[in-house]
Order: sequence, then C-alpha cells, then structure tokens
Amino acid sequence: MKKRPGIITQARMGSTRLPGKVFSSVGNGNLMDIHLGRLRQTGLEFAIATTEKPDDDAFIIYGKKYELNVYRGSEENVLLRFFETAEYFEFDPVIRVTSDCPLIDPALILRGLEEHLAFERNDLYTSNTIERTYPRGFDFEIFSFDMLRAAKEHAATAFEKEHVTPWIRANAESLHHITDPENHSDLRVTVDTAEDLELIRQLVLEHRAHLLPAQEITRILTTHPQLAAINAHIRQKEE
Repeated sequence: MKKRPGIITQARMGSTRLPGKVFSSVGNGNLMDIHLGRLRQTGLEFAIATTEKPDDDAFIIYGKKYELNVYRGSEENVLLRFFETAEYFEFDPVIRVTSDCPLIDPALILRGLEEHLAFERNDLYTSNTIERTYPRGFDFEIFSFDMLRAAKEHAATAFEKEHVTPWIRANAESLHHITDPENHSDLRVTVDTAEDLELIRQLVLEHRAHLLPAQEITRILTTHPQLAAINAHIRQKEE
C-alpha cells in the first residue's frame, strides 16, 4: 500500500499566556496564514486538529474560507484528537507540528520525511527535537499511523495524552535524529508570549523571514543579537 504522508497541526484559541495567538496580526495577515503558507510549500496534504470548544469555531470559519482540512476533537486528550484526525484523512506516516511555530521550515520537514521513509520501518520515530540543535519553533515529529494507534490504545497518563508523542518516543524501536551541525537550541521562534510575537513581527516585517529557510532565519538571529534578546528570557512551559 502506497504511503500517504500528511501533516497535522494542532491549534486552539485557548492559551494561558497569549489567548488567540495564532490569529495575531502580522503585516497584512496573521500567524496562521504564515504557518499554513509554510506547510503548503511542502506539497503535502495537511489538516488542522482543533477542539470542540465554541471558541475554536474560529478554525471552522477559517477552514471554510480557505478550503482547508479541519478536524475537531477532544481538548484534553490531544493524542486522541491526533489519532482521529490522522484516521479521518488517512495520513501515514503522520507529521506532527504545532500552529505556534509560524516560521516552520518546509524544506526541513521534507528532509525529515525523506530520511524517515528511507528506513522503511514502521516502528521509527523521527524528529529534530530528540536532541535539540535547531531553534525552538522549527519543531516536527514523524511516526507511522500504527505507532499513533498503539499510543492511543496504551498511553495511560494525562501527560502522555496531552502531549501526543511521549508514549511513541518511549516505545519506538528506533529514533532518528534530525540535527544541525551548529547548536542554536537557545534561540526561539515559537510564539507563546507577547515577546515571542514581537520577535516574529520584526523578523517578518523587517527581514521577510516568512520567505526564508531555517538556516537563514537562524543567521539573522545570531547576527542581530538585539532581536534574539527580545524573547531570550522566556522559558518554555513543560512539554
């Protein structure tokens, strides 16, 4: 059976630090426009996995406007939501990303997918987050639908269900690392706070970062330390 890789991006309006962040304006659009524009460049099919909460009707409206794949599921059990989304759209393998990473690199995702498929293993977990070398915000994970189904059936803790891949990572027979020769894991281009949003706005408006690969965005941050300083003090919430 031919593989049908697909990207699932989790998105919701609720956020402790910055509610509604994915629709925050940047230039003539918003963060979600940039995020999905980057995913579209992969040439792969993708879907938004959101919740059944009334606030998340926004994604249904957005999806209808732009003819996007949208699936609604459990807010707390994100693992189940991911499984149902992958099952509904028949994605295999599944590429997991999150909508708070607007500048995610399409070429980096395709590199990861190519390497993942080359192993021809159903029990492989591939990611650039196992050993962090890339700035936070270029994150992706790749795994088979069978592994996702096993996680849905066997994950027992709230942590495993909320964060989707802990069970997969712990039980995969093999892990494949996607790393950068230089370690820039101290940088962040994800959006969780007002400072993160300010950095993305400056990167997009002043440096057209939404058109650039991860390597060039990283170079901008390392050669303009005043930019990296905007959100350098932010600590990521527990994963």
